[in-house]
Amino acid sequence: MKRFYTDATVTQTVQGWQVMLDEKPMRAGEDAFVLPSPVLAEAVAAEWQAQPEEFDPRSLMMTRFAGSVIDVDAEMQTVRRMDIEAYLDTDLLCYYGSDGRLQERQRRIWHPILSKVATHYAIELEETEGIMPLHQSAASKQVIQRAIEAYDAMQLTALWHLTLATGSVYLAIAVMELEVTAEDAIAATQLEEQFQADLWGEDTEAAAARQAKAEHIGECVRFIALVKQAKDT
Repeated sequence: MKRFYTDATVTQTVQGWQVMLDEKPMRAGEDAFVLPSPVLAEAVAAEWQAQPEEFDPRSLMMTRFAGSVIDVDAEMQTVRRMDIEAYLDTDLLCYYGSDGRLQERQRRIWHPILSKVATHYAIELEETEGIMPLHQSAASKQVIQRAIEAYDAMQLTALWHLTLATGSVYLAIAVMELEVTAEDAIAATQLEEQFQADLWGEDTEAAAARQAKAEHIGECVRFIALVKQAKDT
C-alpha cells in the first residue's frame, strides 16, 4: 500500500479518542476508529505516522488489536471468554512431552510460570505427561473464570489475543497480572520448536515461521502493556 496521508493524530470526541489521518476520521470497517483510551489511540496514531511511503497494512498490529476493541458488545465478550476458557484443561504449559530431555526443559521453563499463577490465585494446577487429557479441578477453574469475567473489554481482548497466540491461558494471565515478559512468553511458547532445532538443526523456512510467531507474540504482549497503562491512567 502506498502512503496516502501525511499526519496521523488523535482527537478527543464525546465517544472517546478518534484516530485521524490528515484531520479525517479513520474508520474500522463501517465504524469510526474511536477508542476508550488515549493511550491506545496514540499508539495507533504513532504506528501510522511511522509507516514508510510503501507499507504492508498487515504490519499495523496495534491498529488490528485496538480495532478489535471497538464496539465489543456483551455477546462478543462472552464469545471471547469462552474461547479463553477452552484452554483451561488443554493449556500448553500443562502437557509435558515424553522425551526426558524435552521434559526437563519444559519443567524448568513452564513450571515456574504455572506456580506463579497458582500462588497468585491460591489454586492448584495439574500437570501431566503425554497427550492424555487432564481436567483441572472445578474450584480452580471457577477462580480463573471469575478473574476473567472481571476484565473489561480492553483487558479481555488483550488476554484473548495472547491466549490464542500462545495456546496458554495461564501464560497469558501471567503476562497480564504477574509481569512475565515477552521474552518469557516467546521462550515458553516455542520451547519444543527450539528443542527440535537444537537437536536436529533448523531450515530457513522453519526459522522464518518461528520468527514471525515470536514477533506476533511480542506484539500481543505490547498490546497488553498498553492496556495496563490505559487502565492505570
